[in-house]
Amino acid sequence: MNRSSFLQLAGAALLARPAFAQTGARMHTRKIPSTGELLPVVGCGTWQTFDVGSTPAERSPRAEVLKVLFEAGGSVIDSSPMYGRAEEVVGDLLAEAGSRDKAFLATKVWTSGAHVNDWFIVLARTSDEADRHEGLSQLLVDLRSNDLRVNPIPFLDGTTHFNEVLLTEVFVPDELVLGEVGMGWAQNTSELAYERGGPDRWLSTYLVLEHFLRERAGRATSEQAAALLGEATARWWALRQLSLSVARQMDRGEAPAAESALVKEMGTRFEQDVLNGVQQLVDLEPSLESSSVFEQLLARAILTAPSFTIRGGTNEILRSVAARGLRRP
Repeated sequence: MNRSSFLQLAGAALLARPAFAQTGARMHTRKIPSTGELLPVVGCGTWQTFDVGSTPAERSPRAEVLKVLFEAGGSVIDSSPMYGRAEEVVGDLLAEAGSRDKAFLATKVWTSGAHVNDWFIVLARTSDEADRHEGLSQLLVDLRSNDLRVNPIPFLDGTTHFNEVLLTEVFVPDELVLGEVGMGWAQNTSELAYERGGPDRWLSTYLVLEHFLRERAGRATSEQAAALLGEATARWWALRQLSLSVARQMDRGEAPAAESALVKEMGTRFEQDVLNGVQQLVDLEPSLESSSVFEQLLARAILTAPSFTIRGGTNEILRSVAARGLRRP
């Protein structure tokens, strides 16, 4: 069963569960290389949809969605601490239904540099409000706190950038509230625009191409290499102009959520295009231990490139953000 079929059946099942139960359709699975565990190819996302209150009217439809997921052979439930109440709601529903053993729970982590820094910013719920975007505040938290643990997550190339940070009843004094209490969502979304629209979203593979050219200085440039360089330069220039446009909007006090999402969506795909283009120009198996800086950079980029279109929001999420922004008058 593919994603489209599941969504159609899930929608139908919410209206007529007996009809769905008779289909007998099961999801395709794929193997996790490191463990051999088989996981269904379709999972259930929880962003916004599971960020609800505690009333039966709000939670019953979500419980029904999980039942449909499990009956179709699904198990993966994707969530994040940034999804408001979503993780809490999923946990409560699984506990009430006694179906925790049926679920493969995935959460997101992106605390960059927590293993080498002393402080980090946490978006936390500080009050319960009717609007899920209200009641959130940003807190400045000491990473050296006794009740806090940092677990680095290594990339395939052995380097560490992202971390899982676990907080157990960590106390944060009032003077370490960042900005205004209850304004955390607005502050956070403005920071996301800065993050998504910045040059680090389209320069990750710049040095790979630069050192490819440096190590071949004085040699004749092939037509294929010249075409790659010309296209890459043009797209870098265009993306730079888009990033500057986002920066100017933020300087004017605007919130360019859609614009920054588009910059990241185009930029991270471009980074991977540059890498693919360089790989087609060389006939070698790059090594992190090579004496060539180009080969080291190429090897590292090959191992980390899949993360480019995941970090800071997947392309699918970015497109939905842009689409919502473009629909506004």
